[in-house]
Amino acid sequence: MSEDIKQEPLAKGMVRIFFSRAEIMGYVFAKGKSVHFQQGRYTTSNPEEIEELEKECLAGHPNFYMDDNVKVIEAASLDPMHQLREQIRKEEIEKIRAATNPLRDMGTTEQPQGALKGIATTANISGLAAASEAQSAAAKGFAGPISVAPTAVAKKI
Repeated sequence: MSEDIKQEPLAKGMVRIFFSRAEIMGYVFAKGKSVHFQQGRYTTSNPEEIEELEKECLAGHPNFYMDDNVKVIEAASLDPMHQLREQIRKEEIEKIRAATNPLRDMGTTEQPQGALKGIATTANISGLAAASEAQSAAAKGFAGPISVAPTAVAKKI
């Protein structure tokens, strides 16, 4: 590595980004490796490539450059599917946490101990049903069914 360029080591998961003036452009390194700038960008974590591209940029290469505001980015940010997977993973983890949260009471704490107590025999049920019919008839003010005589509607043709 040359002494005039002080290269900082990249953190794990980070890549160095270079920009091109054209959307798609090729570049051949001194060792013969060919790379392509796609969508006006090329990213690498290879220290030799970074050194050579920085030298070219500092020498005033006409086709690509470094942006001082954006030198290093996360490699994961380059893959939109990775970002989508991460978002879905976070949402699913939150769902699991909510479902397994002991403070989330779904009505289980107020359940009675033992068997439920209800109507014991069918005799009790039939007695309640008869009382219910008598009360509803008395409330309506009549006893027995009501029938309505059919009416005929004349239509003119």
